[in-house]
Amino acid sequence: MRGKMDGFLIVYNITYSYSFKGVPEFLQLIEKSDLSNYPKILIGNKCDLENQREVSKEKGKEFADKIGIPFFETSAKENINIDEAFEKLIKMILETNPEPNFHKREKSKKKKGCAFVLN
Repeated sequence: MRGKMDGFLIVYNITYSYSFKGVPEFLQLIEKSDLSNYPKILIGNKCDLENQREVSKEKGKEFADKIGIPFFETSAKENINIDEAFEKLIKMILETNPEPNFHKREKSKKKKGCAFVLN
C-alpha cells in the first residue's frame, strides 16, 4: 500500500460472496502495515440488488461488530448510504488526525453535494 492515506473503506459486493471472503485477507494486509490504526469502515455494496443477495446484512454487521468497525450497506447506483458512509469515515479521520490529506471542495454548480479530494 503506497501513498498517503487517512482511512479505509473496505467494500464487498453483497451479490458475490467471494468478495466478502476476501475482506479478512485485506484487513490482515492493513494490520501488517503501519496503517493498522487508521479508521476503517466495512461496506456491503449493491444493496439495491436484494434479489441477488449472497451475503446477508446480518453477516456483514456481525463481522464489522466483531472487529470493532462501523458497517454500512450501500448502493452506488441508487445513492443509498453513500454520503453517510463517507461522512462517517471523514468524521473518524478528523477525530484521529488533525491534518488529514484531503480538502473540501466547494459545491459544484453542476452536481449536488460536495467532494472530498485526497491529495
